[in-house]
Amino acid sequence: MSVCNTLIHEISRQLHISCKYIRQTIRKFDKFHTVATKPGAGRPPKVTQRQKRLIKLQQLR
Repeated sequence: MSVCNTLIHEISRQLHISCKYIRQTIRKFDKFHTVATKPGAGRPPKVTQRQKRLIKLQQLR
């Protein structure tokens, strides 16, 4: 573990990023096999993209 922490500290110094952020990124990659942000959970929108376009067109008239 100390070797891992040493590497994390070196990376944080080189990139000027906190050690906590590096650890979180490593955990995220181990869990999801990506570092991209996942879409947020929540209720899906009731209005479709087509309905949104129609509303915009009506607003412009």
